[in-house]
Amino acid sequence: MTETQAKNRNGKLWRAIIFAGLATVPLIYSGLLTGSFSDPQGNFDNIQAAVVNNDVATTTETTDGETKTVDLGDQLTEKLVDSDEAKNFDWEELSAEEAAEQLADGEVLAVLTIPEDFSANAVSPAGDDPKQAKLHIETNDAANMFVGTIANQIGTVVADELATEVSDEYLTNIYAGFTSIHGSLQEAADGSTELGNGIGDADDGAGELQVGINQLVSGTGELASGADTLASGADQAASGASDLASGAATLDSGAQQLSSGAQQAASGANELASGTAELEEQTSGLPDQAAQLDDGAQSLADGAGQVADGTQQLADAVNGAASTAETVAQVAEQLTAQGGELQTGASDVVTGLDDLVTNWDTLTDEEKFALVTQIQSGAQQVQTGFDDAATSLDGIDLSGLDALQDPGAIVDQVNELNDGAQQVATGAETLAGGTSQLRDASGALADGIAQVNSGAQQLADANGQLADGASTLASGTSTLASGANTLADGTGELSDGANELSDGAHQVADGTGEAADGTNSLRDGLDQLLDGSGELTSGLEDGVDEVPSYTDSESETLADVTSNPVQLDTSRQNEVAKNGDGMAPYFMSLALWVGGMAYFMMHEPLRKARGSGSILVDTLRAFLPGAIMGLVQSTLMLFVVHFLVGVDYALVWPVVGLAFLASVTFVAMNQALVALLGAPGRFLALVMIVLQLSSAGATYPVQTAPPFYQAIHPWLPLSYSVEAFRALIAGSTINVSAAVGHLLIWFAIALFGVAVAVWLERRKIARLARDAGADAEVGKVSVRGGVNNVPNRASDGLGA
Repeated sequence: MTETQAKNRNGKLWRAIIFAGLATVPLIYSGLLTGSFSDPQGNFDNIQAAVVNNDVATTTETTDGETKTVDLGDQLTEKLVDSDEAKNFDWEELSAEEAAEQLADGEVLAVLTIPEDFSANAVSPAGDDPKQAKLHIETNDAANMFVGTIANQIGTVVADELATEVSDEYLTNIYAGFTSIHGSLQEAADGSTELGNGIGDADDGAGELQVGINQLVSGTGELASGADTLASGADQAASGASDLASGAATLDSGAQQLSSGAQQAASGANELASGTAELEEQTSGLPDQAAQLDDGAQSLADGAGQVADGTQQLADAVNGAASTAETVAQVAEQLTAQGGELQTGASDVVTGLDDLVTNWDTLTDEEKFALVTQIQSGAQQVQTGFDDAATSLDGIDLSGLDALQDPGAIVDQVNELNDGAQQVATGAETLAGGTSQLRDASGALADGIAQVNSGAQQLADANGQLADGASTLASGTSTLASGANTLADGTGELSDGANELSDGAHQVADGTGEAADGTNSLRDGLDQLLDGSGELTSGLEDGVDEVPSYTDSESETLADVTSNPVQLDTSRQNEVAKNGDGMAPYFMSLALWVGGMAYFMMHEPLRKARGSGSILVDTLRAFLPGAIMGLVQSTLMLFVVHFLVGVDYALVWPVVGLAFLASVTFVAMNQALVALLGAPGRFLALVMIVLQLSSAGATYPVQTAPPFYQAIHPWLPLSYSVEAFRALIAGSTINVSAAVGHLLIWFAIALFGVAVAVWLERRKIARLARDAGADAEVGKVSVRGGVNNVPNRASDGLGA
């Protein structure tokens, strides 16, 4: 194979390689960029985050009265630290000081703080002062602005899960409270059942009360009948007492006449005795005196007969009055005794029913209350009737019957008086017969004058006794008349009281009876009713205690807390205002790299190298034009990004310094690639763009990228410029020192590469000169212009 053929074959192979390389550019860009964002959310577990647990466990009371400890902070911390979910951060528990320090240094990208009152507030919706349980997530935009958004999403998920647990706990308590309320209401229902049974018993008792009232009506009917009989007897007693008073008045008048006649008879008898004494001496006037004696004897006989009749009537009246008085006294005593018992019974009924009415207020049964109130009214009428009857009995003055307290003595005196009157009547009749005979046989009077004298003495003695007895009779009949009047007045009042008692008894018959027996049953039923109502009240009170009551404000607060029981607060250190501020570090770094690459697309990398002097001087001479262009590019970029785009630089001069350093570094790197490799160097610089774009962590943290990108991230300069720009724009110095150090290293490596390129170019030119066998002059010319011209030809050749 000839040299020409070899050259043609090498040229074709080189062109094929170039064609294949250029054809793979879209593949490389699409593949690498798409691969870097293949599943960032599935790699969140590579992001370091810290959890600070300041929560203090709290105790809460369960519905069964037991207490349990709630430590949600510890549970959440354990859950986060032990979590192996790909969509969760890699959490570690740190103290507040350690977490703050590592967040500021960028060692952790998020800090979740659980406050000390988290558990207490989480369970507070079940209490009287509901509060939201709060979590706090803090990120640092100086490390990565988008981590704040990611952390907020994760924190929201955590808060939602905790809210679900808190809501479950709250609803568990609520449903347990409903169960307790159900139990209390069941007890209330049981109580209401017993209440119904008690009401049934009360109804039965009311029925028995009705029966008792009927029996009471029957008994009071008998009482009314007895009262009627008493009233009738009292009327008869009043009538008999009135007759007795009238007869006693007549008897008193006759007794007075008898006393006066007896006195006259005694005086006449004395005169008769004196006359008979003289009769013996004077018998000439015997017929006339006999006639007078006969007249007087007839008058005496008549008066004695009247006295006998009056004393007989008096004895009969006194005997009847005594019998009637005894009956009245017995009836009065029975009435008084029964009246006291009835009054006491009626008072007991009223008292019991008053108690019933008083206790009935708790029953809220209007119909029963009206019925019992009606019973109370009837009982009060009973009490009023009995009180009136008792008052009437108390008002009766029975002192008029004091004279009859020993009716036997009065009857004996009256009977003795009657016997004396009968004897007087008999003697008067005998006297009348004798005087008649004396009148008829006055002629024989003289013969029996001695007998007459003796009889006259006896008559004087008898008339003296008759005068004494008549005087005693007159005194007794006066007392009898006074007592009979008093008895008549008392029996009149007794009759009125008996009539009032009869009316009261009829009223009692309308409303009472054996109400006490019925009210006992009613009381038992009402006791059960009260017990049942007590259980009902207790059960309802328990139910009320289990059911909380809230004001409108408390209801709104509780609704807000229970609908969002866990609240997530977020804060960002070194917060940037806009997404543009967060993306600017990425695009600024990219722009500086593209600016350095574009410069060497238009200029040869060693154009200013003269090929003479030291390699270092020649290297600096070749580097200086690109460095000046990089400074101009970075200055224009900073001006436009700040004043036209509106990105704020928190640390202005450090941003300017970093832009200058990144720019000259990227210029040097692109110069070294092109100077060493020529056209393949440009291709490699183009590939390095996509490698750095995909692994720089511009949006999602690089920890979320696949392992390949995480592996190359620390070896590429764009990664450090992005991190440094991000920190300085946000106002922090996280990783700035490291970034400056790495960029300086890359800058030194790039200058060293340029120096190597200058050295290699010099060797190449020298070799070509030797191979050509040119003369010294040509060699001098070649050496003097080779650095400028030979590379150009080589580049042109690579370009072709």
